[in-house]
Amino acid sequence: MELTATLCEGTVMLCSVTRISGERYSGRKHKTLILLLAILYTATITTMNLVVDFSFVTIGIAIILVVFSTLFTSKGSWLLRSTASVISMLVVNAFDYVFLFVFCMVTKSPVTDTYSFGVLLTPSPLRCLYLAVDKGADIFLLVLFWRILPKIQKIAKKQTTLLLCLSLLVYIVMSALIALIMGQSILAMQNAIMFSCIFSCLCVFAVIALLLINSNYLEEKQKAELLRTTNQLIAQNYQELYANRIEITRRIHDFTHHLKALEVLSSQEHAEKTAQYTRSLLKTSYIEKNFCKSGNNIIDAVINCKTAEAETLSISFHYVVELSQPIQIDPVDICAILSNQIENAFEASQQISDATKRDVSVKIWIKNNSTLFFRVVNYVDSDPFSANPGLHTSKADSQGLHGLGLQNIEETAKKYGGALRSSYQDHCFVSTAFVCLNPF
Repeated sequence: MELTATLCEGTVMLCSVTRISGERYSGRKHKTLILLLAILYTATITTMNLVVDFSFVTIGIAIILVVFSTLFTSKGSWLLRSTASVISMLVVNAFDYVFLFVFCMVTKSPVTDTYSFGVLLTPSPLRCLYLAVDKGADIFLLVLFWRILPKIQKIAKKQTTLLLCLSLLVYIVMSALIALIMGQSILAMQNAIMFSCIFSCLCVFAVIALLLINSNYLEEKQKAELLRTTNQLIAQNYQELYANRIEITRRIHDFTHHLKALEVLSSQEHAEKTAQYTRSLLKTSYIEKNFCKSGNNIIDAVINCKTAEAETLSISFHYVVELSQPIQIDPVDICAILSNQIENAFEASQQISDATKRDVSVKIWIKNNSTLFFRVVNYVDSDPFSANPGLHTSKADSQGLHGLGLQNIEETAKKYGGALRSSYQDHCFVSTAFVCLNPF
């Protein structure tokens, strides 16, 4: 029974640490390796117990053995495996002591001295029952937290180090109290050690929960950084498209001059057919487009590029930009708001079968020299709020960056003390975002 209990303990320790730090293998190979290492653990601990019945040195060796053994079963770092080993041993030993005290309470022996503990430490049917209940509880805990254990990997390196130090401290305090109670006969101390074990475990679980919450915060922060990087790429793309469009217009303008020169030369040579052909080419409109020139480069880039895109999508696109002063806002954030608003309007317009009704208008203005407004209005056949109150994306890949447009606009506006407001009026969907030019 002792060998079985030790084997069970070793298996639980190895499985929990491997689960936390990430399994290196899977299937039969993984199970076989765990079993062989658990047998090695059992042999080592049994040998140590033959020398001394109870020693904290044995527990320390057990932790070190698990750390080195999981080098073959997991792919986690030394720090993560060490932390997982200490936590696992802490929980296992805490439940050992709690069940030990509970069994002492239900036996006929008085719990006023160390005799009760001595009975349970001596081979007997009662000890066999104690071991069965205790190790059964260890297995139950492993199964209960099996899905949660891998989440500990998300904890940052510095926080993992903190968790390791805290777990070691809790374990040392708990061990010191256990050593004290084993040598004294004070009932109050026995009660104190039981609550200390439970409290220690709760402390560790609380720290893990806080660290996981912090890890979720870091994930959200990384997601925001990803959105920001995406916005930077969008802004750069719009600026490049704008520069390319200007260059194409310049070349078309030069090409017109070349055609005029060709007409003159052809006329002098009396090549009437050549002149007639050239005049027909000149009838083609190569007039430079009226570009938006608001004074803000990123607004100009977005508006001008969206104007070109609207032509290809057969969307009537109008804009009014009234800026009475320079805008001291990150160009990336301006792009995030304006480009997403227009993109949403274009997507809605493409759903309208009648191309003559595809209409999008943009107005950008500053009010009271303190608030910058972005308003985008597009025609819709019906009220979108009736079928989709939350305006959730209908794209197939909504789990990716698609579908984050509204969220991106809202979060960007909030950075500057602003907000996003959406409404429906007479077959028009109105998206209005505003930001404070002096939020602080």
